[in-house]
Amino acid sequence: MKRLLIFVHYNPRNKLSAHVLYTLERFRPHVDRLVLVSNSALSGGMREQLALLDCTIIQRANRGFDFGAWKDALMQLGWFDVMRYDSVTLMNDSCFGPLCDVGALYAAMERDGADFWGITNGKATEAAFGRKTYPIREHIQSYFMCFNREVVGAPAFQQFWSSVQYLSNMEDVIIRYEVGLTPLLSDAGFRYRCVVDTHHIDIDHANLAIDHPDALVAAGVPFVKVKAFRWFANQAYLSNLIGRHSDYPLHLIEGYFREQRHPVRRLLKHLFDNLVGERRGAFPTHEQPQKPH
Repeated sequence: MKRLLIFVHYNPRNKLSAHVLYTLERFRPHVDRLVLVSNSALSGGMREQLALLDCTIIQRANRGFDFGAWKDALMQLGWFDVMRYDSVTLMNDSCFGPLCDVGALYAAMERDGADFWGITNGKATEAAFGRKTYPIREHIQSYFMCFNREVVGAPAFQQFWSSVQYLSNMEDVIIRYEVGLTPLLSDAGFRYRCVVDTHHIDIDHANLAIDHPDALVAAGVPFVKVKAFRWFANQAYLSNLIGRHSDYPLHLIEGYFREQRHPVRRLLKHLFDNLVGERRGAFPTHEQPQKPH
């Protein structure tokens, strides 16, 4: 299988976070081409780090969020070049991970035979954005989406990306593009799967990646959303789960929030200051997670 990975990066402080480099390093042996689309400036030192990964760099203005960046990358590469690959993965830097072997992840999902796949799905629901309520169809969450050659060559797929506009409102991007792409391809006859199907988790939330990341980690999800650490009530419990279920370098999480000067770093600091001795003994253990507020 020849694989292309298009990875979107943005950092408001114009840095290349250590957790992003870790993700790219883990994916690089399992993809034939790695394209980094950066919506923020990259220094010479950052470019040198990326050169070690034999990474194609596309630097652009921060407009249109991830979908605008993926569109620009696909248009710049051209469909003829993109369709040389058996699969195309679109990914962003909004997660910590992977928590598992990337090669095994690809192999398992490719054996399944789905036309396109992701990590988690957002459940069908109604969502309020501002003063409006929108019906949300079930969809693959856009932090990780993988499409086979048949999907990439389909008119529905190519027309979708050609029609993507550089919207300035994230809610509009979610409604129009993230939520819209999965049903568009399903209606065109393509089958999709997720690594962790959230319908199998008996928790009544439409977006478990944010509302209940603990349940997803326990179920074997290979990524944890950065926002989950900002919004989940018990960061200690979530950190402990990651430590028990993976070999992910936990200091990368604390380092990211320290770099961003986000208040959550104060909640995590006492955990990572004690990263000595046995890894699994570094965190307090709780029998049950606390409920999110």
